[in-house]
Amino acid sequence: MNKSNLLSVLTVATKLNIHRTTVNKLITDGKLPAVRIGEKIYRIRESDLDKFLSDSAVSTAHTKI
Repeated sequence: MNKSNLLSVLTVATKLNIHRTTVNKLITDGKLPAVRIGEKIYRIRESDLDKFLSDSAVSTAHTKI
């Protein structure tokens, strides 16, 4: 695995324009896969973030307003 493909929680939060605690909640809820590299430190694979975003876009497109 290439280390440059791993993103920090803060990086993901910045990319999604959400708070880092929201990213942590997505991880602990099992909605966003992540690798634990310490007791409280997570890294998110860029490919997992891309899949999460594409799945979210499909879900949003099917949601009725």
